[in-house]
Amino acid sequence: RHKLETKSYNTSLLYYRMRDYQAAITSFENLLDEYPDTDYKEEVLFYITMAYYEYAEKSIFSKQTERYEKTIEAYNNLLYLYPESEYLKDAGEADENARKKLMN
Repeated sequence: RHKLETKSYNTSLLYYRMRDYQAAITSFENLLDEYPDTDYKEEVLFYITMAYYEYAEKSIFSKQTERYEKTIEAYNNLLYLYPESEYLKDAGEADENARKKLMN
């Protein structure tokens, strides 16, 4: 089971690194559904936040609002579950930028 979990995480990470953000988001969310007690949960929440932000940045205007809102939601999940996370600085920048974009 741990090997399958690791494989799923690595596959999701590969999508993220290839800049296929939609696939990365889906893959990371599936990983959390299949392995809710995963050791990678903090990293997964961080990558979901970042992937939503990058996905929103590259989206057409009509889809950006929804995707920036998803970025904020993902960041809030990370902040709630891991208030001491080392990833909060980078994810916080994405959250802040998403909020600014929604204000305009």
